[in-house]
Parts: sequence; C-alpha cells; structure tokens
Amino acid sequence: MGNELKEPYVKPIKGVRNKGLYELRIKFSSDIARVFYFTYCNNKYVLLHGFIKKTMKTPEKEISKARKYMEDYKRRSKA
Repeated sequence: MGNELKEPYVKPIKGVRNKGLYELRIKFSSDIARVFYFTYCNNKYVLLHGFIKKTMKTPEKEISKARKYMEDYKRRSKA
C-alpha cells in the first residue's frame, strides 16, 4: 500500500526533533516488532532501526538511535 498505509500499521513519531520519522508496527505471534523509517527523494523508504518491543511505550533510546541514523543518512547522501 506504499504511503497509503496508516494506523495501526504505521505511526508517526511525535516531537519536533522527530519530524519525518515513522514506525512500522508489526505483530507476529506474541512478539511486537517496530521498524523506524523515513521517506527520502522520490518516495524512497529508508529503514533505519528495528527492535522487539517489550514495554507499552516506545523506549526513548530506540527513538534516539533511529533519529541519529536518519540524520547520518541525510548528511552522507548530500556529500
């Protein structure tokens, strides 16, 4: 479904510093996985970081890691 996929499968990450960062929400058996991504030039999807979710709230350290990877990707792709 591309960029037409919505909740509960995709959710934007809230916060000013997280603009453009999304999580793909995957439930498989009893596991809940999250994959952070963002869109880049010409609707290219860049997968950044995935993890198995064990708490109700997405851990801030996981969001920070994905944000760092996104910033690094954008910085390197301009060079």
